[in-house]
Amino acid sequence: MNHILKKIEKYRIVFIVSVFVSAATASFPQSLKGDGIHDDAEAIQAMLDSRDATVYLPAPQVCYKIGKTLKIHSGQTLMVDRNAVIRLADHAGAHLLTNDDHAGGNERIAVIGGIWDGNNRTQTMVYHEDRNAKDLPYDPERYLGILMVFNNVKDLHVSGVTFRDPETYAFLGGNLLRFTIENITFDFNLLRGNMDGIHIEGNSHQGRITNLKGTTNDDLVALNADDVPLFEMSRGPITDIQVDGVWAEDAHRAVRILSCGSPVKRVKISNVFGTYVREAVILSNHGVHPGCSSIFEDISITGLFCSNSRKGSKDPHIRIHAPAQVSSFTVSDCHRTEEASASDHILIEKGACIEFLSVENASLQNRTNGTIHFIRNLGNIDRLCLSNIFTGNNVTLMKNEGVIKNLQKTNIPDTALTILGLGDSITEGGSGFCSYLFPLWKQLTDAGYRIRFVGPRRTAYDGQTLEHAGFGGKTAEYLNSVIDTLYKNYPADVVLLHAGHNHFDDEQPVQGIVSACESIIEKIKSINPDAKIFIAQVIPSGKLPKYAYIAELNKQIVIMAERMHVTPVNLAEGFVWQQHTVSDKVHPNPSGAEKMAAVWFEALKKNVF
Repeated sequence: MNHILKKIEKYRIVFIVSVFVSAATASFPQSLKGDGIHDDAEAIQAMLDSRDATVYLPAPQVCYKIGKTLKIHSGQTLMVDRNAVIRLADHAGAHLLTNDDHAGGNERIAVIGGIWDGNNRTQTMVYHEDRNAKDLPYDPERYLGILMVFNNVKDLHVSGVTFRDPETYAFLGGNLLRFTIENITFDFNLLRGNMDGIHIEGNSHQGRITNLKGTTNDDLVALNADDVPLFEMSRGPITDIQVDGVWAEDAHRAVRILSCGSPVKRVKISNVFGTYVREAVILSNHGVHPGCSSIFEDISITGLFCSNSRKGSKDPHIRIHAPAQVSSFTVSDCHRTEEASASDHILIEKGACIEFLSVENASLQNRTNGTIHFIRNLGNIDRLCLSNIFTGNNVTLMKNEGVIKNLQKTNIPDTALTILGLGDSITEGGSGFCSYLFPLWKQLTDAGYRIRFVGPRRTAYDGQTLEHAGFGGKTAEYLNSVIDTLYKNYPADVVLLHAGHNHFDDEQPVQGIVSACESIIEKIKSINPDAKIFIAQVIPSGKLPKYAYIAELNKQIVIMAERMHVTPVNLAEGFVWQQHTVSDKVHPNPSGAEKMAAVWFEALKKNVF
């Protein structure tokens, strides 16, 4: 029985291949040249105008030279040999392919295979001549530097295509219903600054975009319910779209979803890989229609395996752009190992509002010298649910500078110990001198401790950036005036307080400094009774008589620390200003910073780890 079935299957395959080859051979006109010299547009158009259900283009000797836009009809499949190059003629200023009836609409169109070459070195569209041209209205007759343009099509299928060197986009489609774009390769010379991949415009529904690979220097996929006038083929809702499988290295961005007046609903993004200059995914407004609302409903990301492609990138991995109004946004199975640049992972901008945000089954490993915030919120979140998230060293699970009405966390492993360095310029660091935080970070991490410095301020030194609450030129009294808000925003497990400079001896400041430090400790404990607070006997100074009061201050700090049940740390002992400060006789030199760090390290090892 199996033998008979195999024979039947064999004859069925032979029959199908024979019919296909016969049809292809019969419709191949003698006028087709494929030599890269003669214009083949008329001959190919004649094949399409035959209205044959399948039009086949075999691999040419060189390439098919195209001098004007080809138009495909309803009910047609254009099948192109995978090695066949269809190349826009020099200075032709035309799109390579479109559907024949933008006004009335087409249906059941398929384009399979081929290398579609826009020859962008010899083309110039209006936007590249005048940037203000973006405000011109969309005109279907205007050349926009796009390889394929489809407008008002039901049941569109584009598969196995290589897009090469467009002047702007590889593909532009709008007013689409039930469409599939799959197995696409982008072979771009990156000559232009806005060479995008697949652009879907408004009033498009029930689409699947899958298996894209290659590097673009703008969006690989853009779902733009609204757009700048020049490219706004159609404006309206985009609904029920799947983007599944994107591979790129050093590309601009993987997926943009844009709403500026028209909503985008039910979009699922899955399996995005590679490295990106900007965001992997952005929900944006882009100001294409100023003042219009930006509405997103039921957006999900499942499977994001990306990182930054370049050092110095400041863009987050996922961005919710203001003034987005998002009903439900879910992120799952996203895993990032960052080696290039310490940018935020998920950023909700100020002015963006999310009703429900869920993040689950995710991990973030930071191998840079900076700190990464897994979630940084500047907007408004009604409900935030976090589950099964692992963060490595120098990763903050959440930095909230906006409003989160309801937060639910489930199965989130113990994260790194957070440390707040609190003080003046000796904590902050500056040009010409080093903060003790930098050698302390190295000593702690070298010892294998999982720690993360936090705070509202950042200092860079020797290629590394650390966060802290060091305020140059400020006194202990100033720190007391801001500690409530500061510690609520950065509720660290450990506080290292080094404050006592920036007064004059003739002020008799000791009692005021001690009282301010006592108040700082009380306020921290009222917010977090479990906080471990270390207060320093401050380093001596050679700047006299200004700092003659420091010796007495350090005696009173020990007494106050005992009374307040916090740990005093004697940074003064063994610190010789003649050896350990820079020329101003106050701030630590590298040797002094190392010495301070070593004392802090021993205190932490003894009392925390």
